[in-house]
Amino acid sequence: MRARFFADPSRRGRTRAVLVLPQWNADRGGHVGLCRLLNRFGLTALRLSLPYHDDRMPPELTRADYIVSSNVGRTAQVCRQ
Repeated sequence: MRARFFADPSRRGRTRAVLVLPQWNADRGGHVGLCRLLNRFGLTALRLSLPYHDDRMPPELTRADYIVSSNVGRTAQVCRQ
């Protein structure tokens, strides 16, 4: 599992956090602005990466085409991730 962590920069002593789940085929920078906005409101944010997205995408792909494919074994592996 890959993720980007956006710690709450304020030192208010709160322990609130939000998981940010990007949509299918979101780019690497998708939802980063949302995570930074959440930081402004005193929330820690963790932006998760879906299978075959971001650093998890094979170099020959430009989209997350393997996340659902005709290869049943590959699709089952994605569900286990």
